Parts: sequence; C-alpha cells; structure tokens
Amino acid sequence: MSINTGDMSLTQRSYRRPDMLVPRGGELEVDSAEEGNLQTEQSADLKTTTTTATASALSPTVVGKAMIAVTSIGKIYSQQLELRPILTKSYTAALIFGLSDFFAQKIERSNDVNGSGSKMNWTRTIASTLVGLLYFGPAAHYWYEWIFRLLPGTTLLSTLYKAFWGQGKI
Repeated sequence: MSINTGDMSLTQRSYRRPDMLVPRGGELEVDSAEEGNLQTEQSADLKTTTTTATASALSPTVVGKAMIAVTSIGKIYSQQLELRPILTKSYTAALIFGLSDFFAQKIERSNDVNGSGSKMNWTRTIASTLVGLLYFGPAAHYWYEWIFRLLPGTTLLSTLYKAFWGQGKI
C-alpha cells in the first residue's frame, strides 16, 4: 500500500501499522485496492478520520517481544549446554519424548472409530518421558560425541557417513 503525504510517498509493509508511517501533521491517503483491509471511522463533531489496521496484522512490538523472548531462551539453553551438557540434553529429550507421547495419544483418541473414548494413559506418558530422560538423552550425548570425534568434518560426505552410522548400518 502506498501512503502519500504531500510531496512524500512511503511504501507500507504488511507488518507495520499505518498510523506509524504518517508523519505528524500529515494526512493519510489510502489506495482504493487496500481499503478493504482497513476500517475507517469518522467522528461527526470533530470531522476527523482515523484509520486502523485489521487484526490480521501483528504489531511490531508483539513480534519484537517474542523475538527477544526466544533469543533469551536460546542464550540460556546454550549456557546450560556448556555448563551441564548431559543434564540439559536429558531434560530436552524428556520434554520431547513426553510431549510426543501426549500428542500421539491425542491423535489416537481423535481417530477412535469405535467411540470408546479412551482416557489419557498417563503411565505411558511418564514412562516415555523417563526413557528420554534416563536413556536417550545421555546415550545421544555420548553417541554424537563419539561420532564427531571419529568423523570431524562437516562436508557432505562426512555428513552422509554420520547419517549412515547413525542408522546402525555396518
């Protein structure tokens, strides 16, 4: 959408709010093709027009805050990998195993053609979580440590060898 403000023409990207692009004292002119995405309200006594974006556009502050949160979680996770690699990988594997079993059971219940309405099997979910925590996390740590010592390169051939050995092929 183009915004014309006197002698100045600005191009709006879809993630920016129109009111952020209008300079002070400027008037907002909206192309007719984009009017369907905007709501215009007129005040009878003030004779002013305000334009707001639809709910489909995200505010830059929301996206910015989400990016800051993701970045800070990533930094904390990286620090924990450096300080406690086995414990961090074990917790991560436990979370992934537990969530995957939880959602697998949700899918199984939604595909139940008999209509038996089976309940969530929490024992199965806890067992799956413990497998990730106590077995897969530490085992994967030592496996990847060993395979990267054996095949230290990052070339395509080295990666293919690692994948080959990761599948248990001899």
